[in-house]
Amino acid sequence: MSSDGFGTDSMLDESRQTQPFVRFSSAVRAPLATLPPSSVNIALGSLNELQTGQRYEIRDLLGEGGMGEVFLSNDRLIGRDVAVKVIRAEHMQNPEVRARFEREARVQGQLEHPAVVPVYDLGIQPNGEAFFTMKRVHGKTLEDIIDGLAEENQEIAAKYSLRKLLSAFSNVCLAIAFTHARGVLHRDLKPGNIMLGDYGEVHVLDWGLAKIMNPEDGTASITTDPRFATKTAVGQILGTPGYMAPEQMRGDIDLQGPPTDVYALGAILFEMLTLEPLHGRPTLQALFASTLHGADARASVRAPQRNIAPELDAICVRATAMEPAQRYPSALDMHEALERFLDGDRDMERRRAFAAEHVAEAARAAAAAAEGGPDVGRSREHAMQNVLAALAFDPHSAAAMETLAKLLLSAPGEMPPEARQEFEASRSGVSRAGRRALMIAYACWLGGMLLAFPLGVRSHWYYIGLGFMGALVAGAIWAARRRVSARAAFAVHALATVVIGLLSFWMGPFLIVPALATSHAIGFIVQGDRRYHLHAMVANVLAILAPALLQMFGVLPPAYAFYGEGVTVFSRMMAFPPIATPAFLLFVSIATVLIPSVMIQRARARTEELERRLFLHSWNLRHLVPNAARAAAAVPAAPARRRAKRR
Repeated sequence: MSSDGFGTDSMLDESRQTQPFVRFSSAVRAPLATLPPSSVNIALGSLNELQTGQRYEIRDLLGEGGMGEVFLSNDRLIGRDVAVKVIRAEHMQNPEVRARFEREARVQGQLEHPAVVPVYDLGIQPNGEAFFTMKRVHGKTLEDIIDGLAEENQEIAAKYSLRKLLSAFSNVCLAIAFTHARGVLHRDLKPGNIMLGDYGEVHVLDWGLAKIMNPEDGTASITTDPRFATKTAVGQILGTPGYMAPEQMRGDIDLQGPPTDVYALGAILFEMLTLEPLHGRPTLQALFASTLHGADARASVRAPQRNIAPELDAICVRATAMEPAQRYPSALDMHEALERFLDGDRDMERRRAFAAEHVAEAARAAAAAAEGGPDVGRSREHAMQNVLAALAFDPHSAAAMETLAKLLLSAPGEMPPEARQEFEASRSGVSRAGRRALMIAYACWLGGMLLAFPLGVRSHWYYIGLGFMGALVAGAIWAARRRVSARAAFAVHALATVVIGLLSFWMGPFLIVPALATSHAIGFIVQGDRRYHLHAMVANVLAILAPALLQMFGVLPPAYAFYGEGVTVFSRMMAFPPIATPAFLLFVSIATVLIPSVMIQRARARTEELERRLFLHSWNLRHLVPNAARAAAAVPAAPARRRAKRR
C-alpha cells in the first residue's frame, strides 16, 4: 500500500555521516511528577565540554504510538526540555513508515507558525532509530477540556469559558489557514490534536497525515526533493472517523483540499458547543454511515439547554456541508465568521430568515396537530420546538409569539396517548378517593341498620339479608379500590340495586327508598368513574321500579293500602313503634340529606380548586407574552351550540 507523503529513498542516510550522532541516556528515568518546575539556567558549563558528551537526556515517556515513542528529554547544550519523537528500529526497515516519519518532521519543521510546534533537530541514532526533537508544549488538549465540561468539572468550567474556547479555536482556524497557504493539509484535526496552554498558547499537534497539495491549485507548496514526492492511493482512508470529511472517508484524493480540513474544524466546533460529537460514537459502522449520509449540524438542536447562538449554528452547518463547494472556501473564511460573532456583528436579516423558517414549520405542525390523529402529541411537540427555535433566532418575532400563545392556550381536539395516560393516572387517584367515600357511606348504612334494630324486627331473614347485602356491596367497593373494571362496576351496581330493593320490604318502594336511591346515584356519579355513570342511574331506577312492578302484578305482597283519607304501610321487615319510629325516620332523613351533600361539596371543592389553578395558569401565560400576542392568547368563548347543550 502506498502512503501519502515522501518516497522510500531517505536523505537521512545520505546525511548520516555529516551530522553528529545523538545518544540517549540509559540512566533510570525520573518520574515526571517529581521533576521541579522549569526555570532559566545559564550555568550549564562549557560548550566544548557539553559537545563531547550526551546531548539529550531522557527523563520520561510522554506517549507512544504504533510506530514510535515520544520522550521528555533535556537538551544539555541549550538547557531546555524538549520532546523527542523516536521511530522504533523495527520500523526503520519499512520504507513507507520511515518516509511518513521523515515527512512529518520536515513538514512540521517548515511550518513556522506559533500554533505549529517547532522542530529543532532531525537525525538517526547509532542504533539505527530515526528521531526528531521539537518544543515541549504544556497545557490541556481540547478533548480533555470537552470531557471535563461534559462531566461538569467546576475547575475546568471556571478556567475555560465558551468565549475563551471560541477565541482559541479561532486562532486554530487561522493557523490552519496559514498551513493551507503553504500548501499543506492536516487531515487529522480533532480535539485530541489541539492543545491549549496556560498562558494563551494554542498548538496544533500530529502532522503525520499531512498532505502536500498540488501546486496547480494555486496555493504555495513546501519545497521538497523530487525523490520524496509520492501520492496517496485512491480509496485509501487516512484520518479519524467522526472528524473526517465525506470525501476523505471515501478516499477520494482529488476532492481533498482546504474544505476537507474545514469540515474537521466544523465537527470540532460542534463538539465544543454541544459537548457531544457530531456523529456520535456508537460503532465504527454508525460513524461511517453518519458521515457519508450527513448529520444535523445545528448545535442548538442537539443541545438546546446550552443556549447556542444562531450564528454559531450557521457556522457549524456550513463548515460541515456534505459537498466541499458548499463549505467555507478556506479556514480563513471560517476564522473571519467566528471573529464577526465574537465582535458582536450579528446578521439580523439571517436571524430573521431562520426565525421565519421555524415559524412556518411550527404553523404546519400546529395545523397537523389540530387535525387530530395518533401523532397529535408529536406534532404539538414539533411545533413547540420550532416556535422556541424561532424565538431564539428572533426574540421579537410577532408571528412566533402568536404561534406560541396559541400552542400554550389551545387544547388539542383529541387527547394525545401520552396525555391520556397521565390523565387516567390522575383520575385514578380521584376515583380511589370517591370509592373511599362510598365505603364510608355504606358503613353509615350498616350503622343505621343497627340503630333500626330497637324498632322491632318482624322478619329476621329480611333484616339479616339486608345487612349482609350491604356489607357485600361495601366489600365489593373495597376490593375494587385500586382499579375499577367494567365487571367490578357491574357487580357493585347490581348488588346495590338488590340492597335498595330489599328496603321495599320495610317502607315500600315509594317511601325512604327513592331518597336512598337518589343519594346512592349521586354518590356514584360524583365520586365514581365517568364510564359507569349510566350504570349507576339505571341500577338505582331499577331499585325503585322493580319492587313496585312486582307488587303491582302480585308477585310480591303489596306494601301500601290507599284509601280516600290516607295510606297504610305494611312493613314485612320492621315494626313501627309509635315513639322510636319517628325518631329513626328523622335520623334517616337527615342522613339522606347530609351524606350526598358532603360528597357533592367535596367534589365541588376539588373542581373549584382545579378551575382556579387552570385559570391562574392561563392568566400567567397570557401575561408572559407581549401585548402584540395578547389577542391570540385570549381564551375563546364556547360555541353557542355547546353552551345550549350543556344547559
